[in-house]
Amino acid sequence: MAQHPLRPLNCLALLALAILPGCSGGGGQPQVPLEPPTHLTASWSTTFADHAHLTWTAPAQPVDGYNAEFRIDSGGYTRLNTEGLYNPAWTYGHWPIPLSTLPELTPLSFRMSSTRGSGTSGYSNEASLIAPLRAPARPVTTEVIGGYRVTWINNSLVADSLTLERGVTPNGYAPDAVWTQIPGVAFGALDYTDFAAPEGAGICYRVTYARGAASTSSTSLVFTSGLNGPVNLVATPGADSVHLTWANRSTAAASVVVARASTLGADPTFLPIATLPPTGTSFDDVQVPTGYYTYRVEARAAGAFAGAPSPAVKVAIRPAAVPGLTVVPSILPAMPSGSLGALAPQGTWFLGIPPGLSSTCRVFHPVDGTWVTQAFASATRLASPGLASDAQGRPHLVLARPVAQGSSQSVLVHAWFDGGAWQEEEITRTSLPTGFAPPAFVLPAGSQHPSVLFLTSARDLIYMSRGEDGTWQSETLDPFLPVGFVCDRFTLILDGAGAPAVLAGDYPGPQLLRRTGADAWVAEALPSGLAEYGGRGSLVATADGDLHLFLAMETTFLSRTYNLAWSRRSGGAWSSPATLVALRDASPTPSIQAKASPDGTRVIVACPTPLGNTLLAFAQGAWAQVVLGPALEPPPLLGFMSDGRLRVLQKAGYEYANGWSDYVQYTEP
Repeated sequence: MAQHPLRPLNCLALLALAILPGCSGGGGQPQVPLEPPTHLTASWSTTFADHAHLTWTAPAQPVDGYNAEFRIDSGGYTRLNTEGLYNPAWTYGHWPIPLSTLPELTPLSFRMSSTRGSGTSGYSNEASLIAPLRAPARPVTTEVIGGYRVTWINNSLVADSLTLERGVTPNGYAPDAVWTQIPGVAFGALDYTDFAAPEGAGICYRVTYARGAASTSSTSLVFTSGLNGPVNLVATPGADSVHLTWANRSTAAASVVVARASTLGADPTFLPIATLPPTGTSFDDVQVPTGYYTYRVEARAAGAFAGAPSPAVKVAIRPAAVPGLTVVPSILPAMPSGSLGALAPQGTWFLGIPPGLSSTCRVFHPVDGTWVTQAFASATRLASPGLASDAQGRPHLVLARPVAQGSSQSVLVHAWFDGGAWQEEEITRTSLPTGFAPPAFVLPAGSQHPSVLFLTSARDLIYMSRGEDGTWQSETLDPFLPVGFVCDRFTLILDGAGAPAVLAGDYPGPQLLRRTGADAWVAEALPSGLAEYGGRGSLVATADGDLHLFLAMETTFLSRTYNLAWSRRSGGAWSSPATLVALRDASPTPSIQAKASPDGTRVIVACPTPLGNTLLAFAQGAWAQVVLGPALEPPPLLGFMSDGRLRVLQKAGYEYANGWSDYVQYTEP
């Protein structure tokens, strides 16, 4: 009786065969020519991967065993039974073929011969196979919002077509599935999200690769599908409202729940705001405070506390327009997360991260539509404001790094991107004090070299600029400051004529210096009432020659409550400080940012107020004010494009795992 070999014989099996009666053949040559096996066939095993299944008819004569050989394409034959003869009682068997090292669709040939004693028969007929396509890895299915994502790996190097099918099985067993081809899955795809799987069914997916008549498949595990979540959710913001529309796909849901999160970015926390009938396809969320929101709608079963959600949509409520200041928000998803930034005249942003205990100084800037990261691993401090753009839309920064390991001396370096690579130039070497304001820099119009202001460890305030001969010129500001003046914070700007102006503090009060020539500065008397300079403020120059000073002023001593104070220098005289708006209670002092438009006719201020991050615009002698949204950190970034339109960028969501965040950009129409 024929045996059912599961694998080729090993040495122990051969030894057992050797002692079976009649297996030795009795020695000597057979009296008639020894016959080979006949009717040899070959097929790929359905039981063992990468095994050939051979069947044959045994010769009428008794034999001691069989030899089997195979060859690849037209090459020479190779013995399969390297450890001894195959059992003479066998009429079929499985043999491993090294498919992992064989080219796909390669012809394979097999033949066998009989052996008795020292005699060997001729060969059987040849049986042929074609090396199969390499099967894809088993597809993996993951539930995602609104459907199921299928991913797979293509192991074939020669397949030229792909078919993805969805199977529905009543008993959880994939071979019993009824298969439906999913259209539109192009060859080369390695994933697909299925939004059309039936509800409450046993689902699996089959991936098939083919070339000509050859094909190979792999099937995922079976899972039970839940409710189908809504799709095509659209959120349209209006005046303090959001209009939502969607399409339902569930026939088993008992209700549709509208949920809202008061944030953007990763992992928003959704709270239900409305429960609708299962046929509901729209909802108006009214009296929504200005800010940033994420919405989704869920199909829910009766009594369930959660359901099948739609994909989420993000919304930025448009601030109320006022005369002189109108901005329109748009969401910029997944940008590098940074607390520094600058706007190029062309309208693109640069972002950056200052050096810290657990962070390396980095600058992110777009090149041909892709964010490029430049790290400054040795930087210890960045000069304020961190980043600046030149007229060509290229980022610049000034940083400090140690001269040598363990040295108290730092080298100030100007770094910039020249359009192809980052460049650096050394400005000076000095000892910078810790615990005081970092250096400051400005980039003069039309220049590629900044002017720098810094405080030394000897408490000397130094201004440096590039001379006409190309060398760095140093000027000490101390002779122009009051005797006994203690400086621990400062601001550097260029006035309407391009001359530097410095606002310095602290004791006995803020001082304003204006440069009138090489090594020549004049001190200006600031208005009374600014003796308590809180350290957070901005100085802005307009084209008419005026200076605008904005300071966070404590309402009462050590109250930690502040007002935004504004004083204007016009015609050589400063106005008395005026309170523009109450600032949000905060520790440390609230941040104030101010910039003048390119034509110098407008001043824009951003600051946190109890209502949220607020924009104030000064033009033609009047102030306008709008609230952007919640007072988030870091504070918004301000910039003007070359056409004079304002742009504001606010980081408005939790960081994603890759360190990127969602932003809201406000642009003047």
